Amino acid sequence: MGNLALNNMQHEEFATEYLFGSSKGNGAQSYANIYNNGEITASCYSGASKLLRRDDIKGFLKVQLEDFKDLTKYRELYNIEMLSKIADEMVNADAGSDINGNPMSPHLQRQTAIRAISEQNKMLGLNNDKTDLTVNGGMNFTFNLIPPTEADAVDAHEIMSSMRSVNGEEIEEVEYKDAQDDEF
Repeated sequence: MGNLALNNMQHEEFATEYLFGSSKGNGAQSYANIYNNGEITASCYSGASKLLRRDDIKGFLKVQLEDFKDLTKYRELYNIEMLSKIADEMVNADAGSDINGNPMSPHLQRQTAIRAISEQNKMLGLNNDKTDLTVNGGMNFTFNLIPPTEADAVDAHEIMSSMRSVNGEEIEEVEYKDAQDDEF
């Protein structure tokens, strides 16, 4: 991290306002906030432009941006690590019992773990956006569900059995039940 400081305190305030203030990225408004009590005049545009072209201001802005990027990366890594800890804690925690000694459902803990994992995935860029199936500004597609056949059930059973055997899991036999029309 750099420790570059400007010799003029107002220049430093302007640069900081320009980078991080309420008028972030707006030179004229940043200039007005520091030099003109927030009121934009014609001189604010030229004053901001002159300051933003100065080498010392450019250097200060560059160092501040690099420091901010370093801090942001650190916070991102810290937050990802914290979300992992929360998810692990919630998945492995015992739900316990309420004040009357009745066992509590682990639903809230699971929900918290799922939310932590979801947020972590967003931060890591692992979530894919859902695809919108509308075309030409609103034409929707409708998919008809076709009940599985006996052959589909056999294929699915074979696939699941081979996946489980590869993973070293015991294979549990499950009977296929024909789907009734009223189930769909």
